[in-house]
Amino acid sequence: MRFRYNVIMLLSATFFFAACKKETKVPAYNEEPVISAYLFAGNCVSIKITAQIAVSTETSSTGEGIDTLHVYVDDDSGSHLLMNMGDGVYADTTLMIGEGKQYSLHFVYKEKVISGTTLVPSAPQNFTQSVGELSVSKIEEGTMPTPGSFQMNDPISLNWSNDDQSYYMIIVENMESSPELIRDTTSTRFRITSFRNEPAVTNQYQLRDQQFQYFGTHRLVLYHLNPDYAALYSGNSNSSQSLSNPTTNITNGVGIFTGISTDTLFLKVNKQQ
Repeated sequence: MRFRYNVIMLLSATFFFAACKKETKVPAYNEEPVISAYLFAGNCVSIKITAQIAVSTETSSTGEGIDTLHVYVDDDSGSHLLMNMGDGVYADTTLMIGEGKQYSLHFVYKEKVISGTTLVPSAPQNFTQSVGELSVSKIEEGTMPTPGSFQMNDPISLNWSNDDQSYYMIIVENMESSPELIRDTTSTRFRITSFRNEPAVTNQYQLRDQQFQYFGTHRLVLYHLNPDYAALYSGNSNSSQSLSNPTTNITNGVGIFTGISTDTLFLKVNKQQ
């Protein structure tokens, strides 16, 4: 069984930060709508549409949700009018996303037809992990491990099939409601309960002890991605002096309309006794 995780916010933020970049030369401001649509296989259709606003002569950003549109998503069964859920969100709770299916988005905004098309990738195949549990030492402020007591575990190997040379990404998320820190020291500046790698054409990834900040059960989610999401991620890493516009696959708009499939494994990080 696959789930739609709250890390969708992490995916959506990728485009938001790209769209807000300061550029040396700014193109003409066209008030284009900003689309955030990640079609997860096994979930219903949900799309976020916001207005693009000018912050200054050098920057632009996303504004409030647009709630006055007639938004359609088409698949092989026909054209589906989405329901306005408020705050720029349009959804159809009866339209479930299918693996390997093509979907098209279209609506009219300021007398222009806004559109996009995507193919939902197949579910990841043969997703495996080398171990299901590991033990690591607790490190507290002012303490030092006794000689020979601190040992690093071998990297955890994650593997999957990738015969068609697709893009994949791993997101690791701690599932505990109140997780315990592994390194409970003042030097732990950034405390995060989830992390990910960059999208890549690969069939493997390795996890190491130092990547984990908390004990407990972790969810390992493998994302099968389209090239458009990988391009969006890469575009977000450009410097603030870049002259390029944010990557988009939307006609007469900006943002992303893309399909995603996932598979999930679990890993337990235990406290070494």
